[in-house]
Amino acid sequence: MTTCCRKRCHPLERPRHEIQLEFQNRQSWPSGLCITAMFIMITLFTGQQLHHGQNEGELGSTPHRIRNVHSVHDKDLVYNHRSENPYSFLKTPPFSWLSVQMKRWFPALGRSNSQQHMNTRTDARKPGNSRSDITPRGGKGLPKLPRSFVSENADRAWRILVETNKRIGSFARAKRWREALSTFHELTGEDGVPGPDVISFNNLLTAYAKAALWSRAIKCLGGMRDVTPDIIIYNSVINACARSGKWRQALEVFKEVLESELQPDSATFSSLINSLTRGEQWEAALRIGDFAKRAVPKLNAVVYTALINAASRGRQWSRAVQTLETMVRENLRLDSIAYSSLIASCGDNVEQARAICTKLEKLGLRRDTSAFNALIGVYAKSHQWSEAMANFEQMKRGGVRLNIFTYNTVIAMQTADKNSEGAEWLFKEMQRDHIRADVIAYNLRINALAQRGQRERALAVVQEMNNAGLRSNRYTYDFLITACEQAEQFDEGVQTFNAMINSGVRMDVVSFTKHIKFQKERGDWRAALRTFSHMLQSSVRANDVSYRTLISVCSIIPQGAANAATAVFLEMQMSELRADVTAYNTLISACAAEHWTRALRAFRSMQIDDVAPNVVTYNALLSAFEKGAELGMCRRLFRSMNVRKDTLTYAAYINCAGRAGRWQLALDTFEGMRKEGLRADTQLYNTLITAISRSSKWQRAVNVLEEMKKQKVSQDTKTCIAVMRACDQAQEYQAAIDTYEACPERFRQDSSIAELLVNAQCALGRWEETLQTLERMPRNSQLYSLVLSNFATQSHLHDRCLSLFNEMRSKKVKIQLDAYNSVMRIWAEKGKWNQALEIFDSMLQTNVQPDSHTYDILIAAYTKRRTETDASNSTKNFPQ
Repeated sequence: MTTCCRKRCHPLERPRHEIQLEFQNRQSWPSGLCITAMFIMITLFTGQQLHHGQNEGELGSTPHRIRNVHSVHDKDLVYNHRSENPYSFLKTPPFSWLSVQMKRWFPALGRSNSQQHMNTRTDARKPGNSRSDITPRGGKGLPKLPRSFVSENADRAWRILVETNKRIGSFARAKRWREALSTFHELTGEDGVPGPDVISFNNLLTAYAKAALWSRAIKCLGGMRDVTPDIIIYNSVINACARSGKWRQALEVFKEVLESELQPDSATFSSLINSLTRGEQWEAALRIGDFAKRAVPKLNAVVYTALINAASRGRQWSRAVQTLETMVRENLRLDSIAYSSLIASCGDNVEQARAICTKLEKLGLRRDTSAFNALIGVYAKSHQWSEAMANFEQMKRGGVRLNIFTYNTVIAMQTADKNSEGAEWLFKEMQRDHIRADVIAYNLRINALAQRGQRERALAVVQEMNNAGLRSNRYTYDFLITACEQAEQFDEGVQTFNAMINSGVRMDVVSFTKHIKFQKERGDWRAALRTFSHMLQSSVRANDVSYRTLISVCSIIPQGAANAATAVFLEMQMSELRADVTAYNTLISACAAEHWTRALRAFRSMQIDDVAPNVVTYNALLSAFEKGAELGMCRRLFRSMNVRKDTLTYAAYINCAGRAGRWQLALDTFEGMRKEGLRADTQLYNTLITAISRSSKWQRAVNVLEEMKKQKVSQDTKTCIAVMRACDQAQEYQAAIDTYEACPERFRQDSSIAELLVNAQCALGRWEETLQTLERMPRNSQLYSLVLSNFATQSHLHDRCLSLFNEMRSKKVKIQLDAYNSVMRIWAEKGKWNQALEIFDSMLQTNVQPDSHTYDILIAAYTKRRTETDASNSTKNFPQ
C-alpha cells in the first residue's frame, strides 16, 4: 500500500469526504474483500480509533497527536506518539472485532442490495471532492467507490462533538462554568454520542480558569487518561491557579509541562508569573521571566506586563522601567495595564510615583486614563487631596477621557475626608459628563453622609439609586446602619437591619455585629442573643469582634451577667479564636456589672493564660472596685500597676476615693497626676468635682471649677451639673444659682441643669423666677412635675398649681406620676374627694401606674371626707 499524505489540520476541521483512498488499479475485487479493505482504509486515514468498539471522541479513546503513519500491517495498527496526525491508533488486532465495527459504522452492509444506499449521505464541502479515487495494491484497477460508504452515524457523532464543543466554549467565555460542565457531561461516549476530545477539555478548563477553580482544573487534568493534554490545556490549568493565588500548584503544573517535553509559550509564562506575583513570590517570578526570555524567541506584551507587575510588587522600580524600555525597543504595544500597575504599586510613595511618571514620559509614553487613575490613587492614599484634585483637573483640561473609575477614586477621597459636599459636587459633575453612576459611586455618597450622621439624606440617595435601576447591596445597608450609629438612632438602625433581611441581601459578620450592638444600646439583650443565633444559623462564622460585642451585651443582663459573659467567652475559645487582651478586657467589664469579685476572677484567669494586661485592663478592674466602693483593693491595684497610667486610670481611682468620702485623697491623686506630666481633660475635672461634692465640700468644687477655667479646659453640661449638685447637697442654693448664671448659654437648656435651678429657686421661695424658668422650657414633663411638687407644699400656691396642671393637659405635655400625686394631695387637703377621685381615674386611663404614695393620698382624702361627714351628721342630730 502506498503512503497517503494529507494536509495537516485539526480533525474537527477536516471533513471526511476529503479523504482520498488511492489504489493503483481499479479492477473489480470480491465484494467481501473490497468492503474489508475499504473499512480499514477509511478508518486509518480519517483518524477513527478502533478500540473496544468506540469511535473517535468517545470517552474511552486516546486522541494522541500523530504526524506520520508509515505502514499498516494486516495484523496490527502501528502508531507513533510523536507523529503529526491529530489522532493515533491503539495497537489492537482489527479483524477480531472488524465485523462488529462494520455493522456499527456501515449499517447498510447487513441489508439487501436494494437497501444498502438508503440512509447514506454525502457532504461535498469543497468542489472537486465529489468522488474518491481508489486504487488497489498490485496494479489491478477497481471502479471508484462512492462516498456513501462514509457512515451516517460517524458523521452525526462528529457534528455532535463540534456543536457541543462550541457550546462549552461559549459558556466558558461567559464565565458560566456550571453550564460548561453540564454540557461537557453530555459527551458520554455511549449510544452513538461521542466522548470528549482535546478541544472539549480545553474549553472546560478555560471555564474553570475564568472562575478561578484551581482544584477542579487540576482534578480535570489528572482525569485525562485517554486524551493527551497539549500546551493550551496546561496553560488553562496554570491560569486557574494564578487567578486563585496558588503559586505552588502552578509551579507543579509547569514542572509537568517540562517533563512532558512540551514547548511552553508566552501564555504559559505569563500565567505562571502572575501566580507567583499574587503569592508575593516576586523574586521567583522575575527568575521565571529570565528563563522565559531564553526559552521563547520572542515574548509578547502580556509576559512583559506580568514582569512589570512582579517587579513593581517587589519595589524593584529600576527593573520594571528596564522591562518597559525592552518593550519599547521590541516595538511591542504598551497597554495601560503595564503603565498603571507600575504607578499603582507605589502605594502612598508619591515621590517614587512622580519619578516613574517622569521616566515614562522621557520614553515617549503618554499618560492615559488608567495611568491618571493610578496616580490619583497614590495621592489619595497619601492624603494629598489637593494634588489628587490637580491631576483630576489636568485630565479634564488635557482632554483625557474620564471614566467611572476616575470619579469613584476622587469621590472616595472626599468620603475619606468626611466631605459630603465635595462628594455630592463630584457626583453631579460625573452626571454632567454623561457617565452613568454605578453602585460604588452611590455607596460612596451614602458613606460620606453616614459618617456625618445624616441618615435622612442618605435614605434619599438610596431612593435615587433604586430609581436609577440599581439595587442596594450589602455595603449600602452597612453605610445606612453606620449613619444610624453616628446619629445614635438605634431604633432606626434596627429597622434598617430588618429591611436588609427582607431584601434578600446576604449579610456578613459586620452587619450582624452592628445589629447586636444596636440591640445592646436599646437595652434589648434578648434580641441581641437572637441576632447572634440567627448569624450562626445563616452559616456566617462569628469573629472576635462579634464575640466581644456579645460579651459586652451580657453586661446589661439583670441577673447572671457574669455567668453569661463567661459562657460566651468559653464559646469563643472553643471556636479556635484566640482570646487576646481586648477579649479579656471586655469580659472583665461585663463581670464588673455584677460584682467586683467576678471581675477579679476574670483578671486572674487572664494571668493564668499568660495574656499581658494593658492599661485598659487595669482601668476596667479599677472601675469594678470603684462600683463596689472597695477603696483598699483599688489602692492596692493602683500602686501595683506596671504599665503607664492614663487619665482614665486616675479618674477611676479618684471616683473610688470620692465614693469612700476621701475627698482629700481625690485631690492628692489629681495633683500627683499633674506631676506625672498628664494633662487633665474635661472628664477628669468632672470626676474630681463629683468626688468632692459627695462630701458636701461645695467651696472646693467651686475652686476646682475656677482652676479649670484658668487652665482653659472646656466645660460641658456635666461640669455645671456637678458643681450645682455640690451646692445643692450643701444647701447653698444661692451658689447654685450663681453657678447656673456663670454657665455658657448653650448649656442652660439642659433638663438636669434646669431641674437643679428650679430646686434652688423654690428653696429660696423665688416662685416667679421658677415660673419664668418653666416658660423657657415649656414642654419639659420632668420640670413641670418638679414645679408642681414644690408648689403643692405651699397652700397659697395651690390655685397656681392647679392651673399649671390644666396647662399641661392643654399643651398635651406628658403628665408623670409625681404631678398626679401633687394635684391629688391638693384636693385631698381641701377635702374634695370627688375631684381627687377624678384625677385618679384620669391617671389610670393614661396608663400611669399608681404607687403606694398615691394610695396613701386617697386613703387620707377619704378619711378626711368621712370625718367631715360624720361631724356634719353629728351637728345635724345635736338637739337644739
